[in-house]
Amino acid sequence: MVLLQRYIGQNNLVKILPPLFHGNVFTLDHVGFTYEEINSKWNSDEYYQNLQKQFGSFFGYDDMSSSLIESCTPEQGNKFTFIINSDFYDLI
Repeated sequence: MVLLQRYIGQNNLVKILPPLFHGNVFTLDHVGFTYEEINSKWNSDEYYQNLQKQFGSFFGYDDMSSSLIESCTPEQGNKFTFIINSDFYDLI
């Protein structure tokens, strides 16, 4: 099973590409290529971009606090935005 998780900054998870995505793009057929080479192909080709949108989960963070402020997953169907309100987050 192949699962890609991409982190940035202070270990903030920004993208998850699940096994269903990798099954559709035949990731295991790319053995021998670097992550950068594969990722460049996935991010420059419209076919791969559409598959990422269909199967992937994406997360956005506040620049100041590194708190999660957005998430978009296949299960949600739409992007959810968390609004910072005192010490807790409201889902809108």
